[in-house]
Amino acid sequence: MAIKIKRTGDTKSALNNGFLRVKQKLLEDVNIIKDLSVNLTPIDTGKLRKSAYIRKNTDDRTTIVYDVGYSADYALYVHENLNANHPIGQAKFLQTASRKHRQQMKKNIINAMTQGIRQKKVK
Repeated sequence: MAIKIKRTGDTKSALNNGFLRVKQKLLEDVNIIKDLSVNLTPIDTGKLRKSAYIRKNTDDRTTIVYDVGYSADYALYVHENLNANHPIGQAKFLQTASRKHRQQMKKNIINAMTQGIRQKKVK
């Protein structure tokens, strides 16, 4: 079986629109993951929850990468300490949030690309 794809003048534009849509949706999804993780983060003073951040790591024509994390110096310890008893929150708060939203994020990216390719312009 052979598949032939003919490139038209609109192909590049459609793919660019799709990628722009994916970039927009990805940032929304990253914010959802951050918010989910903050809600799972243990509270003592509130400093750890307030230290949550999103940072754009890479953004070029083919790749977009966001970092989601916590800047408090003890964030890694709290995240990885499975033996701690937290009245509010839990260990692995960022990992849990990421895994919880993973499947929806995949669907969102596919939908964003599809919509972007079908549309002529992205706002």
